[in-house]
Amino acid sequence: MTSSVTLNTMADTAPDYETTLAGNGEPPQAANDIDEKDILAKWKEQESGALPSSSTEVKHERMSRRGSGGGIKRIKKKNANRSMSPNRSEKPASDRPRRRSSRDGSMAINIGLTRSELKEARVKQQEEEEQQQQQQMSIPEEASPNNSRAKLLESTATTEVHLLDFASLKQLHGRSSEVKELTGAIDRTFYEDAPSEVVLILGGSGTGKTSVVHHALTEYKARSFCVEGKFDQNDTNVSRPYAAFLEVFRDLNKQILAHKEKDQFVERIQSALGAEAFRVTKLIPSLIDVIGEISEDDDDGDDTFRDRASLKQIFRLTREMMRQICSAGYPVIIFLDDLQWGGKESLALFQNLANDVRLKNLLLIGTYRDEEIAPLSIMLEEIGDLQSTLIRLSPLDDEWVNIMVADVLKMDPATTKKFSSLVYRKTGGNALFVCHFLDRMQEVSYLQFSVQLGRWGWDLVKIRSEVNANDEIHETLVYRLEFLPSTARVVLQRAASLGNKFDLDILVKTLDWDRSVDREADKANDERATLSPIYMKALEGVSGEAKITTDISVIAQALVKLGFLHHLHGSTYRFAHDKIHYAALSLIPEGRSRQTVHWSNGQVLKRLLDESDDHGDGLFFALVEQLNQGSPCIPDDEERLELAALNLRASYKVKETSAFYPAAGYAKEGLFLLARVEHKWDFYKGLTTKLILVMAEMAMCCGQSKDCMSATQEIIRNSRNLEEKVPAYLLRLKNLGQVGKFKEAVKEGLEVLNLLGESFPKESNLALVAFQLAKSKSDGFGKTDDDFCDLKLMTDEKQQMIMKILAITAFYAVRGTDKTQGFVPLIFFRMFQITSRYGLTNQSIVAFAGYGVLLASILKEYSEGFRFGRLAMDLQSGLGHRNLARGSLMNYQFLHHLKEPLADTLEPLMEGFKAGMICDETADAVNALSVYCSHYLNVGLPLEPLKQEYKGYLALMLELERDRVWQITIPYAQLIDNLMGKNQQPSVLSGDMMNLKMVIDKVKKAENLNAVRSIYACRLEAAYWFASYDMALRMIQHLKELKLCIGQSLIFNYRREVFFTGMTYLALAKNTKKNRQHIWSARDCIAKMKTWATKGSADCEDLLFIMHAELYAVVGRKTPEEIAVAYQIAVTNSHRVGSLQNLALATELAGSYYISAGEHATASSFLQQSYDAYNEWNAYKKASHLEVLYPQMFSKLVALSTTNP
Repeated sequence: MTSSVTLNTMADTAPDYETTLAGNGEPPQAANDIDEKDILAKWKEQESGALPSSSTEVKHERMSRRGSGGGIKRIKKKNANRSMSPNRSEKPASDRPRRRSSRDGSMAINIGLTRSELKEARVKQQEEEEQQQQQQMSIPEEASPNNSRAKLLESTATTEVHLLDFASLKQLHGRSSEVKELTGAIDRTFYEDAPSEVVLILGGSGTGKTSVVHHALTEYKARSFCVEGKFDQNDTNVSRPYAAFLEVFRDLNKQILAHKEKDQFVERIQSALGAEAFRVTKLIPSLIDVIGEISEDDDDGDDTFRDRASLKQIFRLTREMMRQICSAGYPVIIFLDDLQWGGKESLALFQNLANDVRLKNLLLIGTYRDEEIAPLSIMLEEIGDLQSTLIRLSPLDDEWVNIMVADVLKMDPATTKKFSSLVYRKTGGNALFVCHFLDRMQEVSYLQFSVQLGRWGWDLVKIRSEVNANDEIHETLVYRLEFLPSTARVVLQRAASLGNKFDLDILVKTLDWDRSVDREADKANDERATLSPIYMKALEGVSGEAKITTDISVIAQALVKLGFLHHLHGSTYRFAHDKIHYAALSLIPEGRSRQTVHWSNGQVLKRLLDESDDHGDGLFFALVEQLNQGSPCIPDDEERLELAALNLRASYKVKETSAFYPAAGYAKEGLFLLARVEHKWDFYKGLTTKLILVMAEMAMCCGQSKDCMSATQEIIRNSRNLEEKVPAYLLRLKNLGQVGKFKEAVKEGLEVLNLLGESFPKESNLALVAFQLAKSKSDGFGKTDDDFCDLKLMTDEKQQMIMKILAITAFYAVRGTDKTQGFVPLIFFRMFQITSRYGLTNQSIVAFAGYGVLLASILKEYSEGFRFGRLAMDLQSGLGHRNLARGSLMNYQFLHHLKEPLADTLEPLMEGFKAGMICDETADAVNALSVYCSHYLNVGLPLEPLKQEYKGYLALMLELERDRVWQITIPYAQLIDNLMGKNQQPSVLSGDMMNLKMVIDKVKKAENLNAVRSIYACRLEAAYWFASYDMALRMIQHLKELKLCIGQSLIFNYRREVFFTGMTYLALAKNTKKNRQHIWSARDCIAKMKTWATKGSADCEDLLFIMHAELYAVVGRKTPEEIAVAYQIAVTNSHRVGSLQNLALATELAGSYYISAGEHATASSFLQQSYDAYNEWNAYKKASHLEVLYPQMFSKLVALSTTNP
């Protein structure tokens, strides 16, 4: 059939030295089989007209000098640089396009004619072909570019259609150096213990960032976990957070289940996550398929609020899970596309994985657009110091565009150069634009496949008119979509309204809702003559026949063939590019029309959600999103209230993953809906209050303290009674405490208590404390432990509220100033009284423990204090309360060691830490962890295991934003470093773990008095261990200036402080003339230690024996035998208790005494025991310090060990 559009059959003329012969589609002939005479004969036949023009393209291959077998030679081109593109010299050799044959094997060759003969033959051939084209393929007047779409399509209706095949392209054009750089990073991931690495690929939309990654990953998928996710533009708005990471982990979990070592992976993940696994399944629901269902006993209630630490918790556990999966044998490669659209939580998780130095064999690949970098700027700065690679993609140059066009058309690049230069001018080298511009040219018949010629041809005149138009990629895509029949357009429009990724089954149901496809199919059948032949060809390729169909799956497959969609898996499809998604969505007019579509989508999703529970949260969030976008179409208040409730439910679900911004967004959507409902505070107070509370809580978590306070104030202003206001007050207290305003938090807490009928004075004093102590004693008089445990559960709601506010107020009063700490006894006494009168609640655990602390610290009733601490633990077990942290912290930090060995506190403190982490009470959890670390050091166990964990503990404290606890804990970490030999100046508390000046500055700024005491105490201990007694004395003076808080005298760290203070005075008494003053100061310390020891502390008794022996030796009033016995008792008792540090110190002091007494043999024996004990304690620096202190003794020991191995 004759085409009505002129085709340029010889698009570009061949170079002067050669004749271009296009192939006819047959397989190429081997070089050695080509006969020069046959070629000449065919050429002459063509010249004489014996062969039709379509046969003038003779198949051939490049002839090598060795394999030609004849005298055929290639004539080298003169002045080769004259035709070279200016860009060629600037590109690396690997990226220069090589001159190649056409896709079917044909290429330009010299067939043995002279130069003049070749030129004459070429001119003659062109003249004949142009004449033939004008006769056979003239353009009718009605098909000019200015005519309508219908007439233009009608003119090509009888032409055979060939689809442009972009999918078959095997070469990634112009990106070899970028792919090489990316594969280098992938290869490094397979090294043993390879650190995590980040590769970021930067480029404009459509430059091929995703294609570069896919091309590089192809060969690695069989030997690694290669997973990918894509962020959509809507992910930065109100939507389900971590959308791309959900895709990543869903795919990763599927690959784990299919792996041959599945059982090992499952076991490692379960072991690493432990009881906190349920938290990770909130973020990654698909993890349940791997580790099974996780039960969670959630009794937090509405008064438990999130904070920023809960987000850090989820990230920490996710990193721990990834550590169990990644390995050199099977690394993990995560590709996240379009990072510029990742929400704040998603970017934070990406950064969190990238920053984990313990995470090995993980490669994170991210792509983002340079024109949309704003949301990424902070993350990019923070990962800049890590092992990261940045790859920039620029548009293709004209040479690569020419090769790309030639590959698509399966032609020689020399024949497509003029055409591709126009394509380059139009598209600027943007690969996506190139593809869709070629499709558009085919759809308007400016680019056609000639059946006669067996190749593509084009109309340069008309294409130039397209190039000169102002439209960009969006207009080109919209133009292409308009060429589709109405059925296909409706499918794309409705799919676009569902999102960048959609489920075909859901799409079918939404289209069935309004029968839009059926209506458009009728129109399409009526207008069959105007249908796009390209689309009909795609339909024919899918269904076998080119006819209009209402089968959505067939339409979707045809759209995949046309490059509009990608088929991911099953019924899941995605738009091939977000530009296509946006273009399809733009076909639905903004405003009421689009809102109506979203609203109807929501109705379908609601029906699906009601019919089945198997869709998971994904369908629920899609429902809320569609209804929110269609909310202006809501007909009445009843449906507005229903949608507001759905937004509240969505905010709760998102809050579980600690995604604060999306949770706040859903709450705001719900409040926006309620704003159109009359009398919302009168009739819908519960829903309104809950939405505002969520919004206020998320504001607090996002660091927007003022917004939190104003939102809670609205609840307080509109609530009718105090009970309705209590949740808002609780949130306000937590908000004030989180920003460090402890004084304001205590003040507001006491004001609320006064409103509830529990009056507190403006200031505390001793008389009030004594009065409340007497009342508490009266309430507890005569009651046994069983009587307290048998108390009924508290049912009075008002008293329950009071107990909650008292507990949180006490928590901040302890951390505040001296003035706020004065309220602590009053609060704990009041909590004990309420429990005694109204029954037990969860806060009663704190009440009993706090009451025990007050009895022991104020009245020195250590037995009673120990009793109530143990009672708090029994009550905690009886109530089944999940949060063991606060009760465990109070009992095992202050009370348990009063009667039991300090070593017995280690396991419960660690359990309290884990329990606090599980139930999001991270403040209590990290405090328990800090106490655990100091108790471990004081018990005298080997330091190496604690040293290995200390860095992780400190990093966790910072990650959870518990800086005050970190400031208290880090001095002990540096002390351990000094003892183990990590510091060249061991008596100075500064080194790898802690910069002393920096930490002191932070502590002063935070007004953290507990941290100040911790620093001075550790400096005192370090100075004593390494005999810097003058420095130790200065630290003692600083400690005397600090006021003890309530209960601080019960902490074992304080008792160690008293011990080293006394030992410092005794050491100074040996070396100074003012020994009388030092001795009396030492006696004061010994008296305190004796009181604690006689009250039942075994650990204090051990320290007391050492102090007594040293006192006897210094004072000299005891006989040598009595002194020897004292030292022997100290050494024996340290053996019995099992404290390596006490044993090492006792034997060192005994050895020093015997040296002064002249008994060198006995001294050598004790010093050898001390040396061994220090090494066993892992205090290697202190052990070597003995050699410095007693060089003569240790030289004898070395000589003795040499002669007697």
